[in-house]
Amino acid sequence: MTAIDSRITGAGLTVTVATLAAVFAEHFRGLPAAMVCPGCGHRFNDTDVTGDCPTQAVVRPLLLRRHHENPAVTERLSAEAFANLRLIKPRPLRANQSARPASTPDDLFDVTAYRRTGGTR
Repeated sequence: MTAIDSRITGAGLTVTVATLAAVFAEHFRGLPAAMVCPGCGHRFNDTDVTGDCPTQAVVRPLLLRRHHENPAVTERLSAEAFANLRLIKPRPLRANQSARPASTPDDLFDVTAYRRTGGTR
């Protein structure tokens, strides 16, 4: 597994939006998606055209949450990179999670949106 970019892990909670944007731009796979991350060299499966490298998986939600703090920085991203930033990437299931049925015959309505993800109570 590829290590997460040290600019993110070293700064911790003090990481700036400028650093997040720079790291996002360096690890952006491009269109069409590259099979090797240009920033860290992470190799993707042959069928993976939408996944993120480990660094991008950390940076994407942080930058998406904080990009309004410094709009000038995120405006420097290419149009493709900024559009890709806004894509919601599905998180893979952890080993202790399982896919749940949408509803059961006893339910009065679809309760999928109200179910907790993760373990049982």
